[in-house]
Amino acid sequence: MRMIPAWLEGWLLRLIGVPAAQSRLVDVCRTALEGRAPVSVLDLGCGSGVYAGLLPFERYTGVDRSRQCIESARSHCRHSGASFQCADVSAFLADDKGPYDLVLMVGLLHHLDDSTGRAVLEASARLLTQGGVAVSVDPVLLPRQRPMARLMALLDRGNHVRTREGYGALVPDALRIHEQRVSGSELRVPQDLLLMVMRRAW
Repeated sequence: MRMIPAWLEGWLLRLIGVPAAQSRLVDVCRTALEGRAPVSVLDLGCGSGVYAGLLPFERYTGVDRSRQCIESARSHCRHSGASFQCADVSAFLADDKGPYDLVLMVGLLHHLDDSTGRAVLEASARLLTQGGVAVSVDPVLLPRQRPMARLMALLDRGNHVRTREGYGALVPDALRIHEQRVSGSELRVPQDLLLMVMRRAW
């Protein structure tokens, strides 16, 4: 059941700057793909499918374990090339054959323990096309972090918020980190997010 009206939720998200951050992430993905629009996108932990409305694509697959989120995504996305699966990410990856130009993981890894997170990234590497990229964004713990930003990270629903090094340690040999940096300046709340752009290692 929706706790607040859709119009109020949208207003609150705009108030704290979420749409600007989402647009910035789309720009990051396009830059990582060297200006190419991704033909195929896999959005792991897609939530309500926001990026299906922001990214250009021919084929988009969104996966989330929340039935409510998937139903919301299906009702809002009208693109004929988009599909949404209500499934556990690990179970989906075990059967999916890909390939994808972009594997997107926004707010996913900090909900996964180390072994599961590493396995998800390993599977993502297997599903990437040559020249494809995997992109993740998660809250991060930093040394000398702003107190409120640190509190935001510690209060997150995910049980595995990590340091920069902790997220880097999840990346398997099949992937190499192309870019890793702290972002969040687009938001009007004190939050630090770690962006990782990863490519196939071979």
